[in-house]
Amino acid sequence: MILVWFFIIFGFYNPKCMVCRLCKNNHLKLHYIQGDKDQFRYYLCPLCGLVNLDLENMKITESQQKYADRFKPPQDYEKERGAKAAFRFVSKYVPNKGRYMDIGCGSGSVLYFFKKDGWQVEGLELSPVFAEHVKKHLDIDVKVANFLEYETNDRF
Repeated sequence: MILVWFFIIFGFYNPKCMVCRLCKNNHLKLHYIQGDKDQFRYYLCPLCGLVNLDLENMKITESQQKYADRFKPPQDYEKERGAKAAFRFVSKYVPNKGRYMDIGCGSGSVLYFFKKDGWQVEGLELSPVFAEHVKKHLDIDVKVANFLEYETNDRF
């Protein structure tokens, strides 16, 4: 019992045995919790470094309009540190430029860095407001769809 509490306190407890989507490791560490109701739980894979969002029991389409209502586009995409870090992470594991689809692309910050580096990019977004912004300001194709229901024969 003491060992279980040690793992909970230090974030190593993974009660659902979530598996990393990249390397299939099942020893993920709770990295952080986000959302107005703490509904988004992100687990860090200590092997490959990928941060995995726990999708179980999540209603993806719920509450999306509130994000669109308070949307403020980035003033300078170059200053979007999180997007730049995501780009660097993927580039580290996929050194050859190719096609990249950002699922839940929001304002297009991550897409911006991939496009700038010469990748063929497109986005998938629930919000028509975000999708239109990315199309208009970054000249990147964004499909409006729920990724859990989206089907394509394209390979990325």
